[in-house]
Amino acid sequence: MFIIFIYILYYWIIIKYFDLFFKKKYLRFYQKYILLFFALNLQIFCLSQIMKPILLFLCNNLLLTSLCLLLYHVSYKQSMIFSLLGCSTAMFMEIGVAIMLNLNNYSSKAYTFAGNIISKIVLLTIIHLLSLCKNRQFYTTITRRLFFLLVINFMSCIFIAHFAYILYQSESTIQNRTISIIIILALIVLNIAYYIIEDRLSYASLILIQNLRLVKQLDYYKTANTVINAKDKALAKERHNLKNQLLAIRAYAIQNNNSQIIEFINTLLSDKSYGISKNTYCDNLLIDTLLSAKDKIAKKYNIEYVIDIDVPPVLPFDNINLCNLIGNALDNCFDACIQDYQMHKVYVHVTIKHNSDCLYCSFKNSCFHNVNKTKKAHFISTKSSKHGYGLSSIKEIVSFYNGIIDIQQPNNSFTLKTMIYP
Repeated sequence: MFIIFIYILYYWIIIKYFDLFFKKKYLRFYQKYILLFFALNLQIFCLSQIMKPILLFLCNNLLLTSLCLLLYHVSYKQSMIFSLLGCSTAMFMEIGVAIMLNLNNYSSKAYTFAGNIISKIVLLTIIHLLSLCKNRQFYTTITRRLFFLLVINFMSCIFIAHFAYILYQSESTIQNRTISIIIILALIVLNIAYYIIEDRLSYASLILIQNLRLVKQLDYYKTANTVINAKDKALAKERHNLKNQLLAIRAYAIQNNNSQIIEFINTLLSDKSYGISKNTYCDNLLIDTLLSAKDKIAKKYNIEYVIDIDVPPVLPFDNINLCNLIGNALDNCFDACIQDYQMHKVYVHVTIKHNSDCLYCSFKNSCFHNVNKTKKAHFISTKSSKHGYGLSSIKEIVSFYNGIIDIQQPNNSFTLKTMIYP
């Protein structure tokens, strides 16, 4: 009866050991306990009869591996490794306890009574220690106290088991044997209860921490949603205003009232001289306007602004797409230079060529920050001004014309090259 109790305790410890590392399969109550009952009977009536240590170790490992595969979501390799570790630890604990008892002149009967109990307490303490190490993030400041309490509990259990054995051997009376067995049972029950309570507390702490994280995330999402809604309202307002402003400009254009158009646009711009330059780079009015608009910025921030362009007055591309492609590329170049001009020599080199219905554009600028590529091939700038979002718009335009885009960032520079076809 005592041996059966020891084996039941051993399998309970093994199950808790697997629980620490693997996720349980969904099994009905009776299915799980039928498997454990079968494994226990196989251990008691078959494996316990094997006298060769190596063969016994291999059979035990095979049994635990099978049990692990049946009860948990785990690969065969993982179950075999963890079963091997569990069997090895249990075997070394039993050998160690047997050696200690032998050195203290304990009899072979002593090992059957005290040795089995002590070895299982050692195993349970190791599992408890692994559980503390795994869940220490949930305890923060009290982890050391729990480790210290575990050590005190372990030493007390060894002393009590030794005392129970002495009482068992002192006088071969039924009363003394009964008391010693009750002491051992109480010792085992208290250790199991201590482990279960600590495990439940760690789980409760985990749930509490997860709830706190979810609350913080929810608050963040609420704040972000409020900001996004405010920006959406502002954007909707600006779009509405822009529509009305464009209607006004069109009305002036229909009447050929150029002076009113210029005056109206100047009232919309904070800097009335913005985009006005004496330089002329090409005969294409749209591209020339976009390139000339950056002259004043280049001069203000001491940016080396070099342009190499050869395009006809009219291009076979939609003007809005050309405006967005070249405008966004120039904005990104100058934003990067403005960010770094105080610490470094900055430059923007632009090349635009048209040949055989192909428009080739190259925008190269100094860049002293990283541009990270996401999984969806979008690019995120790490500069503090948070610009660079026009890259996604440029990519959409190039894709619309079945073109080619190439982005490189070598040696503190950023190069964007595009080729589009009508």
